[in-house]
Amino acid sequence: MMRGVIVLQIGFLLFSTLTYSQSPKSDTSFLTTSITNAKEIYTNAIRGQERVLNGSEYLEYQPTGKEHPYYLSNEWSEGNIEYDGQVFTNISFRYNTHTDEIIIEQESPYRMIQLVKSKVLHFTLNGHRFKSLYSKSLPLGYYDCLIEGDVCLYAKRVKELKETTSSGKVVREFTEKTRFLVKKNDIYYFITGKKALIKILSDHSQELTSFIRSERLRFKKSKIEASLVKAVDFYLKLK
Repeated sequence: MMRGVIVLQIGFLLFSTLTYSQSPKSDTSFLTTSITNAKEIYTNAIRGQERVLNGSEYLEYQPTGKEHPYYLSNEWSEGNIEYDGQVFTNISFRYNTHTDEIIIEQESPYRMIQLVKSKVLHFTLNGHRFKSLYSKSLPLGYYDCLIEGDVCLYAKRVKELKETTSSGKVVREFTEKTRFLVKKNDIYYFITGKKALIKILSDHSQELTSFIRSERLRFKKSKIEASLVKAVDFYLKLK
């Protein structure tokens, strides 16, 4: 759609330019400059689209049932991606949390493209903002930004694949798992619960402990994410 709009705009520009050139003693330099500018606009726009498609071909996962490896939904969703130094908005893509890869569609010829992970700075999908992180103690990957400030809280969303055999057929099942990590003083710490969090944020351990107790925060399974968000947010307000 974007390319079509650009072509129409360039066509209009060229038409206007040619009309102008039919007047007596038209300014040839103006015509040349206008055509050059029009070509440059088109070239830059196409170059941007090619850059976002710069990746390896992706082989679609073949399910044995209703299972799928994608984040939240098997459907294509629109989001924004900052890729290779350029921001692309309203891009249709899927996030494979089993392989930790972003998948987009190429229209002509049709194929699925797996983006180069090292070129992705961040992306937004289904209301979540993911950031590409890497350090000596942290493998390169996409992490859900829950809180960012002097102290950051991230979630690593992963789908683990389990294969079993039933009646001679292979049955696959994905299990969703989330690991949480805190970044403080440029160091990443994986945390599993309340004790680990308080240890990392020890400069306000007493206030944090009292807050957790008064708010009755729980750090097991389904409640841990909401509790961590509240606790870290409280800690940042003490700074």
